[in-house]
Amino acid sequence: PSPSSPSSSSSSSSSSSASSPAATSAAASSTSTSAAASSTPAPSSPSLHPTTATSASEARASADSRCPTRSQATQPAASANQRPTSPRSSSSEHNMMVGEQSPSPPSLATRSGTPKTNAQSKASATPPRNIPQSPPGSTSPAPSRSPSGVDAFAKWVHGTIAEVFQVTLQSNNSSYTFLPELSGEMRTEGRAALFDAHMLDQIIVERLSLETTATSNFVWLVDSFDRNDRQERRCKAAERASICKRIAEVIISYSSLILQDASMFSSTYTSKQHVDKFVQLLSSYDSNLSPEFVHRLVEQCQEDAFDSVFMPMFSAIQNDIKGKELCDSFAPPMRALASLVKFPRLAVQLSEHSSWLRPEHENNGRMVEFETFLGPLFSFSCFPERPDVARQLYTDTSSASAVSISNMHLSSSLNVLHTLLHEILFSFVKAGKRESMLQWVAQAVSFNKMRSKMQPDMTRLASDGFMQNLGAVLCRFCEPFLDPESPKVKLIDMSYIGSSVRFSVVDDTKLVATENEVAEWVDKRNQNCIDQWLRKQKELGKVPSREEAQTSAKPSYGFVTELYFLTMRCLHVGLVASFARYEKFIGRMRELQQSIERANERRSQWENVRTRLLHRDA
Repeated sequence: PSPSSPSSSSSSSSSSSASSPAATSAAASSTSTSAAASSTPAPSSPSLHPTTATSASEARASADSRCPTRSQATQPAASANQRPTSPRSSSSEHNMMVGEQSPSPPSLATRSGTPKTNAQSKASATPPRNIPQSPPGSTSPAPSRSPSGVDAFAKWVHGTIAEVFQVTLQSNNSSYTFLPELSGEMRTEGRAALFDAHMLDQIIVERLSLETTATSNFVWLVDSFDRNDRQERRCKAAERASICKRIAEVIISYSSLILQDASMFSSTYTSKQHVDKFVQLLSSYDSNLSPEFVHRLVEQCQEDAFDSVFMPMFSAIQNDIKGKELCDSFAPPMRALASLVKFPRLAVQLSEHSSWLRPEHENNGRMVEFETFLGPLFSFSCFPERPDVARQLYTDTSSASAVSISNMHLSSSLNVLHTLLHEILFSFVKAGKRESMLQWVAQAVSFNKMRSKMQPDMTRLASDGFMQNLGAVLCRFCEPFLDPESPKVKLIDMSYIGSSVRFSVVDDTKLVATENEVAEWVDKRNQNCIDQWLRKQKELGKVPSREEAQTSAKPSYGFVTELYFLTMRCLHVGLVASFARYEKFIGRMRELQQSIERANERRSQWENVRTRLLHRDA
């Protein structure tokens, strides 16, 4: 064919750009022939569009491989009735989903250069089902999350992790702690210096392993949890809130680990120091330790971790309380213990520990006060057995007003102490360990029954302060039914006094009956119970002895009944016995004072006698 004229070349070029990538060069002999020739598309070059499509597809695949979140977010789930599509249709569908216009498919040539049939060309040009077909020359709408949105989310994750843990990958950042190992690893691998959620363990382990003395690792974890909690409350999107929840879970896990064994991370602080710091944070009013942190830590620890995590904590609180007096700041450790036993799981574990009760054969009230877990909490005293309290509280006794002020201060301290003790004991009741609480109270009362004797051996009995505090707390338990008009008064079973369920009054002195009358009444009440138990054992094929029946046949009473009589018994062997003993003490003091007064009245007589004796000897 002859070369085309400039006008025909221009027309052919414009037609080629609108209909196909190239147009066939036709003879310019006539206008109609030229127009027909220019409107007929020539076979396109096999290396034009396939190359463009391949490069775009590879670029998108490379981007998706670098950011898998974007590729997953931009691919909607296929419908149930959608038919499988060919790889080329899937590629076209992917192009339309990311908001790009797919290049026009080759009309007469495939990527290999083999011509397609008209049916194949029509099929390849038809878009898959469930995807709206865009009009020619238009682009698909933008997806819900664009690549820039993914980058913004990644930057938010990086900033959140850096702010929560106060760490950085930049050595020139003096505000946060630099992580050299993680920074070097990311630089070696050619990754961007951005934190992500998959690095949380590596971030915490490296930060815990740094030999820094600015703050303990446990305090750093507590502060990080507090910062993350504030960040989570600000999050509106569910995706961001999930990141904060994941951070909180990791923080709690490592907090439990360093409380058990801190040497696996650093030798600067020991586990005991972390436990002491935990107790200090529990005791403080203005600490960053939130109840949610303690709750998650309790739920995180398994039952076998109780002895290694929380029992050292309870022991630290107990040792702190043992060294304090009533005039000291005893409330912080007591408050720490009260906040821990509010969790039923800890209350149950503590009530089942070996330090909860003393062996029955021991029968030593002093051991109950100092060797059981609850004993030291009740050992605060304002009696002369703790002389330092009187020296510090009653420094000025020159006037009645000064003494009254000291009395008010002492009364306020006792009220705070009894409130905290009642809160601690009631936590065990709410945790379902009512029986354990009653067992400890009954042991404290029965092991100190000798206090009511005329000349007790106080080296084997609990102090007056212990019994006074226990009686005051039990009276608080009885407040709901102390009113005679209360309906709970009817729940008190008066036969409890002769049942010997928690304590026995057989050896006590009786005021309204003879010994034989009391024995007959007590034996009669118990005999029915013993005979009933013996009959039941015989029905089961067992023949127990009379001694076994006396120890096993004990009726059950309600909580109100047991509290009422345990309180009565505690006041009898505790406060009443203390008053009787101190009345004798005051009587002896009065006798000594009278002796001194009589000596002063006779001072002139014995001084004259001394003078006469001296003159006689001279």
